[in-house]
Amino acid sequence: MNYRYKSAILGIISTFLAITFPKQLTFAAENSSSNRSAARIAYLARDIKFPPVLYDSIRVVNSDGSNKHTFTHKEEFVNNLSWSPDGGQLRFGNVFGNVLWGSCNIDVIDSGGINRKRLAENGPYDEIAWSPDGKEIAFVKRDSRKVEGHDHDLFVMNSDGSNVRNLTNSPAFYATPAWSPKGDKLAFTGSIKVVTGPFAISRIGFFGRDESNFTRLRGLEKLMPAVEPGPVDENGIRYKDIDYNLSWFPDGSRILINNPPYKIRVVNLDGSGMLALATGEYGSPSPDSSKIVFQGRENGNYEIYVMDANGNNQVNITKNPAEDYHPLWGPDGQNIFFISRRVDLPGIYCMNSDGSDVKRVVTDFFKLNGTMHQEYFYTISR
Repeated sequence: MNYRYKSAILGIISTFLAITFPKQLTFAAENSSSNRSAARIAYLARDIKFPPVLYDSIRVVNSDGSNKHTFTHKEEFVNNLSWSPDGGQLRFGNVFGNVLWGSCNIDVIDSGGINRKRLAENGPYDEIAWSPDGKEIAFVKRDSRKVEGHDHDLFVMNSDGSNVRNLTNSPAFYATPAWSPKGDKLAFTGSIKVVTGPFAISRIGFFGRDESNFTRLRGLEKLMPAVEPGPVDENGIRYKDIDYNLSWFPDGSRILINNPPYKIRVVNLDGSGMLALATGEYGSPSPDSSKIVFQGRENGNYEIYVMDANGNNQVNITKNPAEDYHPLWGPDGQNIFFISRRVDLPGIYCMNSDGSDVKRVVTDFFKLNGTMHQEYFYTISR
């Protein structure tokens, strides 16, 4: 076959592929980049079944948008998605079919999409956190036998689902477990309803871990700043929403606190030095503990900001008319991932830590709403 005929045939094939798969071809070309973090993204994509019911699929993709796989195909809703510390497993909460959201399970699946295993069932479970050594999982479970508002306890179990322990077992509302970088402490927030006042009493607390034994470190507990009270219930009692989210600085020196009304604070481990650094949400420290990325607002529009760990030098690094939100650091601190509505439905984007070289790496992402934590819907392997 001569050159002219070969060129003609190749041209026909290229045209056919471009017409048939335009988005896929453009997507792969746009997202091949040598400076993407060597990480994988796990995220939720929402599938529509008929009759019109929505179900979640867990999908995993390289951080440059390549090599996408779907891990779950069953009719289920999924939440609390996170990687194991070694990147070998994904842990998630799930609900099957039309079962109420509160009756969920905790499952794990290998990073290759096989060997799915049930760790706990008959929840509800919430705010699930893997220990840094991968040996234990902390989570919050509601006990329906207790009075509402006093019904959430903090548990720990082995990573295979065995040896479940209730660490709190008291009349309070416990939430947001967060392991220290070395795994020797487990921070949490707790709140007790106050019948005579407009607020609940909230505090940050710690458990110390020695092997598999946990001890409450009461000397480190710190009362939290008061926030707007919640609604009044049918008995005239006002609740405070303890919508705190805790993140340890990777060097173990301080804890970053996200709490309403959209304040990002830091506190030392002994409870001293609590400072409000910025107005924003979803703050997280960089891997080297020198910076903080967060979601802020400028002229009513959500943007991604980076600031020094002491709150100085706050810089809007997205500066885009579309809404940009839910930032996460890449494992080496060179990249930042975030969600944006720049094209059609929300997608997951990656950029350098200074805001340059923005690439869309996930196009079939689904986000429930802005009130839930970003790690429930996409997570980056370390």
